[in-house]
Amino acid sequence: MLRKENSLKKFLFLVKLYLNFSFCRMWKIFQAFFRTYFGFTKRESRGFLFVLPTLLLMYFIPYGIEAWLEKGRKESYLLYLEQAKQWTEELGAQDKTIKKGDQVSQAFDQVKIQQDTSKGPDNPRISKPGSPNLTPLSFHEADSLVLQVVSGVGPVLSGRIVKYREHLGGFFDPGQLLEVFGVDKELAEKIYQVFPFDQAPIRKLKLNSATLQELAAHPYIKYGEAKVILAFREQHGAYQRTNDLLKIKIFNEEWLARLDPYLEP
Repeated sequence: MLRKENSLKKFLFLVKLYLNFSFCRMWKIFQAFFRTYFGFTKRESRGFLFVLPTLLLMYFIPYGIEAWLEKGRKESYLLYLEQAKQWTEELGAQDKTIKKGDQVSQAFDQVKIQQDTSKGPDNPRISKPGSPNLTPLSFHEADSLVLQVVSGVGPVLSGRIVKYREHLGGFFDPGQLLEVFGVDKELAEKIYQVFPFDQAPIRKLKLNSATLQELAAHPYIKYGEAKVILAFREQHGAYQRTNDLLKIKIFNEEWLARLDPYLEP
């Protein structure tokens, strides 16, 4: 028994010795390779070999994180499907109960009508009240609270929509809603189904009296562009019409067409 243990220890020692020897040999081979083909010194080769595992680790970490997140998304999606199945079954059971209740209610209404007819025309009839409708609002009248009625619009997104609309001075085109981060074409159509788009009055900027801060605060005017607009006004006098902005060479008709509804001399 002792001989077997001693033999095993010797074997493990020889394996460890061989691995250490192989590692040292490979280390020297890599150093020689970097010195020969890249012109590295011995010190630079040693430093690069220490940095190389870190670089490889940093390269593969994003893939590992992405795989972990993808696994979590799949689990969440499977859980959602399971919950949706349960909700569907519960709604099906509720629909059956509601249908039975409607049949009983209809039978009761028929009996009641017959009783009222037999008693005379003065007796009131019992009927189920209809569902009330919400007060219709246009898109420009809807605030951040009301916009949350639309499925897919939460408090953050609704606040972002209203804030962008206020900074612009109002929307003159329905497609401007797509400029809000987080709003795609499908969601915009859902919003306009609930709150129809209307051509509301646009709040305009006065080119001849607006300050640098007021011009730069508009989403369609960058800070550098606002500085150029003011500099041109100081050098050439007041603007007679908004098309005078085209005299500034960096501005073109496409830039002015988007901004023109918000400007006046």
